[in-house]
Amino acid sequence: MSSTLGGFLIGFGLCLLIFSGAGIYGSYTSYYRILEWVDEISLIYNITHSDLYVRSLNTMSNITSILGSIRDLLKQIPAIRGIEPQISSQISDIFQAVAVMKEIQAASERVMEGISLVNILPWIFVAMTIIASIMIMVGVNILKRGSIH
Repeated sequence: MSSTLGGFLIGFGLCLLIFSGAGIYGSYTSYYRILEWVDEISLIYNITHSDLYVRSLNTMSNITSILGSIRDLLKQIPAIRGIEPQISSQISDIFQAVAVMKEIQAASERVMEGISLVNILPWIFVAMTIIASIMIMVGVNILKRGSIH
């Protein structure tokens, strides 16, 4: 029984050690690559969460609800039908601008969350390495005790 438990702890510990070693390497590599972009990412985040940007986005969102009704009304007026496609196209551009602004804001939030994760990820892998080392040592001790008796 002790050889099975010891072998399991050693085997699982070695697998965890390999995985955590690769994780440490990958997270540190990612961390230093992200550091090159942190200033630009922070700038984009700060812009997309500034009062002016948020107010502009809210105003444009409110305007688009009105513009949708205006576009539908213009389709009903026979005298405007000749220029209505051009006006509809411009209104659609405003809808797209609002969607892009919201998308940029959401993307900047996701990237900032990712950066905070990359800051703690190496420490998680270090903890896994310590746990793996302890598992291996306990497994070796169990095997030694089992072979003595």
